[in-house]
Amino acid sequence: MNYLLLQKKEMEIGTKVKKAREKKGYSQEKMAEILNISQPKYCRFENNKTFIDWNKLPLLAETLELN
Repeated sequence: MNYLLLQKKEMEIGTKVKKAREKKGYSQEKMAEILNISQPKYCRFENNKTFIDWNKLPLLAETLELN
């Protein structure tokens, strides 16, 4: 798979996570606290501007009940 295409797909994850977070009723601040990252970094992740560390993905998925 083309690297740029893979990067685009990865970045779209933030939008999906935002929808899941809102469905659970969690704030960005709460998610940042759970993941032990800053709220601005979490915000950039949801807005598809950056990505969080891969090792935080299992906790993210568990918290938002994603599979």
